[in-house]
Amino acid sequence: MEKNSRPLIYLSIIFIALGLFEGTSFEALKHLILTEDVLIADYFVIAGVGTTYINVGVMLLVTTLVLHFLKIKFTGSVVSSVFLIVGFSFFGKNLINSAPIFIGGL
Repeated sequence: MEKNSRPLIYLSIIFIALGLFEGTSFEALKHLILTEDVLIADYFVIAGVGTTYINVGVMLLVTTLVLHFLKIKFTGSVVSSVFLIVGFSFFGKNLINSAPIFIGGL
């Protein structure tokens, strides 16, 4: 694991733990992922605070692991791009609707 990617991994674990602490259910996570999204969909309203934090943590973890798998050096622009994905994970991006972007990048 690259030294610069560790804080992102830790942050994703913190988001997932915070989501579990806030309370969530498998049904809420399923609802969040399967809800038809418009350009901007407020995930706090759709599925709740805990589920949104889990979504953010999972998106951050997956993005960091994909970059690590591709052996991308974690420079400032790469980390800022990762945080752009994190920001959009609060209101419209989840694993299902981000999959084409990841597949296209691969």
